Amino acid sequence: TRLFLGMPSQGVFVSNDSGQNWLTVNNGITGSPADPATSPIQRIEVVMSAKPDPLQPANRPVYAALLGQAGGTVATAAGAMQPFVIVGPGSLLEPQDAITITNGANSETFTIQSTQASGANLRLNLNQNLNANGNLPAGAAVGNVVSTNSVLDRLAAIFRSINNGANWTPLPLAGNPEATGFVGIHSSGQADRHFSIAADPNSHNTLYVGGDTPLNLNTAPLNNPSFAGRLVRWNGGPSWTPVTDSGANGTSPHADSRDMVFQGLHIVEVDDGGIYTLRTPAQASRVWQSLIGDLSLAEFFSIDFDTANNVILGGTQDNGSGSQTSTGATQW
Repeated sequence: TRLFLGMPSQGVFVSNDSGQNWLTVNNGITGSPADPATSPIQRIEVVMSAKPDPLQPANRPVYAALLGQAGGTVATAAGAMQPFVIVGPGSLLEPQDAITITNGANSETFTIQSTQASGANLRLNLNQNLNANGNLPAGAAVGNVVSTNSVLDRLAAIFRSINNGANWTPLPLAGNPEATGFVGIHSSGQADRHFSIAADPNSHNTLYVGGDTPLNLNTAPLNNPSFAGRLVRWNGGPSWTPVTDSGANGTSPHADSRDMVFQGLHIVEVDDGGIYTLRTPAQASRVWQSLIGDLSLAEFFSIDFDTANNVILGGTQDNGSGSQTSTGATQW
């Protein structure tokens, strides 16, 4: 039996004898911007397709998703009056991120207004000039650290192998371009706990991944009407297709995806809001439906007792606040 596993800082391993012996298989991952040996990779998920690849009929494609922390270093020197800075590949920085640029002993905080490609690097358009507050009189030099003001964990890369891990090819980064720049599937930076991945068992080159939340509500390309999920589909092309909201006929699961699996032709997904199914995900007619039914589950952060009305009330994770309808009631 062949097994695969991923380990942060070490990469992907394969065993061809049911786990008795393991080999490192990082060819194509090593040296990339998401190289676990040189990048802050926090988590690696590996899944296998059920359908062989036509180019390697004896093998089934394997996908390795690497998740890490956003941040980087300055790739091109920037003057004190410039309202932008260019960072190297693999920074995972996105519009609306709050960042700090450190130049020697001095530092300044900024908000990324938008991003754009600059060759292999990424240009960060900032909310003010580098020395707007007098803290970076020399601007930013090559190698200066660009860090996020809070820890932001994001999907760093997905690789695909059709020869059991002997060679890996990078997929396009999961996400979509928006008006302010490319946005991935982890706008909230919660990839350490909110990530799901499933290979379509009916296709050799179709993959689904889920993250936390979209960047903006009610804006293209998603037109999210609420605190919705962020899930996308890859079908062998140069980009990913949203499968929520306007990409799923106005339907969506809750935000913060945790896991998903295929059930026949359909996907079953679990998240911080419950359990959902994506019907016929490969079709343009795809829609999300709730499978929560009569499940009465919630994660409470705190509760209290209303002595005036003799009911319990509490606040839940991502699902609002509630109280008993009456003393001793099981309905909230």
